[in-house]
Amino acid sequence: MTPAQATGAAERPLLRADAAVQAVDELRLELVDLLPGENSEAGLGRRPRMGHDLGAMLGRSRAVVAEARLRLRRDLPGGAAGFGVGAQLLQGLARLVEIVPDADTAAIEDEFSGAGALLEPGAGDVLWPADTCPDNAVLDGDGWWFLDLEATDVAHAALAAAYTVLPFASCWCVFDPPPGLTDELLAAFTTGLAAYAPEVVEAPEWRRQVSIACAAYVVLNTAWFIDSAIEGRPSVGPAGRSPTYRQLVASRWRWGALALRGDFPALAAALRDAAVWSSRTWGFDAETTGYRAFH
Repeated sequence: MTPAQATGAAERPLLRADAAVQAVDELRLELVDLLPGENSEAGLGRRPRMGHDLGAMLGRSRAVVAEARLRLRRDLPGGAAGFGVGAQLLQGLARLVEIVPDADTAAIEDEFSGAGALLEPGAGDVLWPADTCPDNAVLDGDGWWFLDLEATDVAHAALAAAYTVLPFASCWCVFDPPPGLTDELLAAFTTGLAAYAPEVVEAPEWRRQVSIACAAYVVLNTAWFIDSAIEGRPSVGPAGRSPTYRQLVASRWRWGALALRGDFPALAAALRDAAVWSSRTWGFDAETTGYRAFH
């Protein structure tokens, strides 16, 4: 990126709204140059267009992945490994087993055997802002602009794709999506990414990788939020615009019980039993409502 490009990017106020992590400021400026959906088609409509613009942005980011990884390793020692995702997955599984003692833990651990590969550097990696949900984005004539960049990292594209499938993987904005929304978002994301990384989305393991990423997020949500859910804490985010912790956790469990049956039958069975437990224990407090971001 040239000095002129950097100056122009820095003058875009929307994309400087959240500058909490100084270590990756330069990476953020490069992300700014990648953000507009250059190839967005008006006919896509705003819902799938968000997925398309995200996939295209991440596809274009591959040109700076190597440099980004070096900077993140230098400025934030440990990178994804330092965040302790592997340990948190084990913690999430342990908490799930506390609620469902009869869960087949050996089978679940075997189902997660491919998860580690998504956390290791590889050809499918992209530079992405994380937390890419509608509450952290603005739509204008140029496409979707993603605003919350404090968790910027290099990761496998499947971890970003999971945001379109769940939705939205690690965000507090968890409600019941409109019918067909997740299929539209994932298809549009895949199309956007394919324009720049066809070998990633056309690989035989791509669908499985996205499924693994989704399963991992469900288990991570259990690790992150179960204590607050048991405690009965109220809204995860702004009151009236976000679910309670119980709604968030129960929603993830219900989703996984249905969506993960094919690739993760043992985990899906445990999540089904956890969802039944949440309904029996928390009652109406575990029920979610319609997702408002696309209304």
